[in-house]
Amino acid sequence: MRCLLFFLSITTCTAYAEGPSELFGIKLGAVYEFDITVNSNSNAMTVETTAPVDKVVGVRNNHYAGFTFHFKPLKPEINFPYLEYKSAPTINYVKSSFSFTTLFSVEHGIPQDPFNKKIMMEVISIQWSDQTPSESQLSEQEMYDQTVTNCNYFEAQYGYPNETFNSVLTYICKFWGENEAELRARTATPMGVDLAISSAISAKKYDRVYAVLKASAEDK
Repeated sequence: MRCLLFFLSITTCTAYAEGPSELFGIKLGAVYEFDITVNSNSNAMTVETTAPVDKVVGVRNNHYAGFTFHFKPLKPEINFPYLEYKSAPTINYVKSSFSFTTLFSVEHGIPQDPFNKKIMMEVISIQWSDQTPSESQLSEQEMYDQTVTNCNYFEAQYGYPNETFNSVLTYICKFWGENEAELRARTATPMGVDLAISSAISAKKYDRVYAVLKASAEDK
């Protein structure tokens, strides 16, 4: 492994052990089955899925190209507490600190109406974040300390980070995986970690889904 230090606080490395490919039991790039049922009276959604989760607690539309699912992981994560709350007191939409974002799988077909039927979707990112109500958020120092702990946790699995940034109360570490995947732990508002495919590959996947949706709409 070769590392370079820039301007005291930025470090980059060009090689290390096998990179990350999953987070919290969810595999990046995996295609899982989902059955999103909508209650006609309350509009509440329930989700059955082959994704390895304990339960899905919330669903959000992902720019009409898929969905973001808030979930409870199968196994407790010591460094990453499970938090569950409503996005607003008057809104019947539950969030959790764990989520993953999907796109419709072009290879398996994209339905005109994705509800109340089984559909296949690909995972393009997995996240944990401290998106708690403002009164429960950590102080800047606590977020910094927790992020350093999170980076050390991933370093024990994947070797030294490919990139680190360390400044006053700001800490970011990045680990690179296959197919330009990137695992990142960060201090920010909200503090969190995420594993995602590269923005370039993500943009191409969105374009494919939108092209299919557009063609389907024109055929009507």
